[in-house]
Amino acid sequence: MDEKHNGKNGGEERPLIPEDEKAKNTPAYGAKNAEEGGEKRDCAQEQSGGAQEPRELKDDYGFSGGGAEPAKRRFVLWQKPVEQKNRRRYSRSFQIALSGISCAIAVAALMLGYYVYWILATAYIVAQVALMVPLSKQFYVMDVLAYIATVILALLVGGLVGRWWEFIPFVMFFGLHPLANSLQLKYRVNRWVALAVKMVWFDAMLLVMYYALGSFMGLDSSTFWQTINDYVWIIILVAGSLFLWLYDYVMFKVQIWINMLVYRIKK
Repeated sequence: MDEKHNGKNGGEERPLIPEDEKAKNTPAYGAKNAEEGGEKRDCAQEQSGGAQEPRELKDDYGFSGGGAEPAKRRFVLWQKPVEQKNRRRYSRSFQIALSGISCAIAVAALMLGYYVYWILATAYIVAQVALMVPLSKQFYVMDVLAYIATVILALLVGGLVGRWWEFIPFVMFFGLHPLANSLQLKYRVNRWVALAVKMVWFDAMLLVMYYALGSFMGLDSSTFWQTINDYVWIIILVAGSLFLWLYDYVMFKVQIWINMLVYRIKK
């Protein structure tokens, strides 16, 4: 039998459609094909060791949230750091130079705030940002050394004139806050747990600073400070915690900016 026949329009020759090809156009064939395809996918997943792992999400701070969808996230306190096999190794001289620049800027900022008292709080922040420089390349040990050197130099100058307590906020919190944030990202600590710990840490620093100021500056006898003292715990727990929440978020963004700046200087 001939495989072709004359068409009705214009006498065009069109190939005949075999019976099995016609069956593929029916709904029954489509449903059966879909069912067989699903069975093949299930078999492939079983042979590969089970279902595929869901895509890992990241939270606002850039570290893993531990789930495939927000509604199905499970609580994870921390996770092991991800190994960077192709991470570039930097020379010891570069690490020392970067940490030295960080320490110099931090000390200069604290000294300026020490002699110009009304910008002391700004000096804490500038010194903290300076200590983010070694962390941009994950030089954790060098950052700790830069922090220790900054504290020693600041306390030496402050101790000579007897106002060393003004560096308590930097020693207790601001100088170590960048390192805490960097380790939080490295070990992928649950951000809500980390935030709660940092709130307690910051509030404790405020309490120490409050009583240090009252003792060394003779403010206990002031009527204003006596009124504040009656509600100091509530004020610090509420106002201090809310401030830390916003401040911690801003410092994460600043660290990203520092990382980009250092990356442009030395890739």
